[in-house]
Amino acid sequence: MNRYLLLLSLTLVPGWFGHEGTAAGSSEQSPSSLSGQAELRGFLNCQLVPRLGNAWDYTFTPGKFPRIEWDRPEVVEKVMGSFPLKIRWFDGEGNEVMSPDQPGRYAFYAEGTTSGGKTIRRAAALYCRPKNWDGWSEKPRAYLDFLPVDGLTWMRQAHPQAGMNGIPKDTTVLSRNVIGHGSATSAILRVDLDHELVICQTRRRGGADYDKHVTEFLIAVEAGLN
Repeated sequence: MNRYLLLLSLTLVPGWFGHEGTAAGSSEQSPSSLSGQAELRGFLNCQLVPRLGNAWDYTFTPGKFPRIEWDRPEVVEKVMGSFPLKIRWFDGEGNEVMSPDQPGRYAFYAEGTTSGGKTIRRAAALYCRPKNWDGWSEKPRAYLDFLPVDGLTWMRQAHPQAGMNGIPKDTTVLSRNVIGHGSATSAILRVDLDHELVICQTRRRGGADYDKHVTEFLIAVEAGLN
């Protein structure tokens, strides 16, 4: 049995980019100019992130927006100096809000002016998770209709007794999140993402009612899981 772990990660979406160039006709640059460009590139790679106590979780709970700060403040201060930022928050519908009252997607827009007159703008999207939610312990519930992997497809096989004996009509053999390839007349591969299970089976010669036997085999495997 193989185990699979699906990691949900939330990333910041940079909303401001910079452009730098050289003077027309210039083929060489002084060391000080090259150093200045390197420092500017370092600043452009700085991001505004929520102050949540760790560097890998950009989610928060309803009630109050997290404090936004630079991920590398020493680089920002060295290149641009110290300057304040005005932070505006928006909900998933694009409405400006003062607090995250409901779980969902939020975005912030930050703007500030340096002592040299440069206007700095950044934006990012964050997720407000429900209170007491531990997403890392939950199994995926999404049912995707497209799997962009050559040779693999969804193998959602209807249960032979679906709709009978109190079994729901949409019941499948194993879970609904099963991918694989092959047919009952040759080698088969089934990967049950919900049960973290991999099933491989081969046959050496033909036989009657093989589809029926494969289904019975998969049902027996599912019974063992339950």
